[in-house]
Amino acid sequence: MKAIALAVNPLSGTDIRRFSSYASSSGFSDKLQIALRTLVIAHTLGIEFFFIMPDHSNMADTIADKLSQKGIAVQKHHMPIHSSAKDTTAFAAAMREKECGCLITLGGDGTARAAAKSCGDLPLLPLSTGTNNVYPYLAEGTAAAMAAAAVAQGRYDTGLTCIRDKRIEVSVNGIFVDIALIDAVVSRIRMIGAKAIHQLEDLHCLVVTRCHPASIGFSAIVGCRCIVCPSRVVVFC
Repeated sequence: MKAIALAVNPLSGTDIRRFSSYASSSGFSDKLQIALRTLVIAHTLGIEFFFIMPDHSNMADTIADKLSQKGIAVQKHHMPIHSSAKDTTAFAAAMREKECGCLITLGGDGTARAAAKSCGDLPLLPLSTGTNNVYPYLAEGTAAAMAAAAVAQGRYDTGLTCIRDKRIEVSVNGIFVDIALIDAVVSRIRMIGAKAIHQLEDLHCLVVTRCHPASIGFSAIVGCRCIVCPSRVVVFC
């Protein structure tokens, strides 16, 4: 029986879009309830052990304490904490080495991207608690737990139940620096700032792995021209 790993990004749903576009927010208690519900259901379905990514907000400690009261075995993974995407990337790599059955992330597109950098063949189930998400699923924790438990227990062939997604590899002067799961943008703006682009003329080039006119974010721009499924890549300039 393989364990399930959980990475909760306590900072997801707190960026500048709360002020610029009235985006929805996801607080500590919201993430806590989703995490607890997901792991309790997974345990009910046969998963006996869980690993949790540590964080400075004590989210992992709270989850571990509440689940231990129910007799559920949870271990907070020992690792340095930087309160950045590096934590999720390092945690995903560690869970891959431990051969966990599934990695669940609670966060936005950035959280899923950080996990995808190092999770390799470890099945990744990204749940949306961020803003303007395209990659993470907006799914009920109960249903997500059922899927994660089935994959972790090896009841089904992962070649049939899991999707091997595309990724965009970003290089600078021929040197690999990062990846993107949905879109990569080249902007004419020299200052990084909040990494928010408000004027169309500031957009120089956009590369997407998938898009739809009803999605949110830069990929919707290409989605107005065509619908891109996971098997295609489009460059729009």
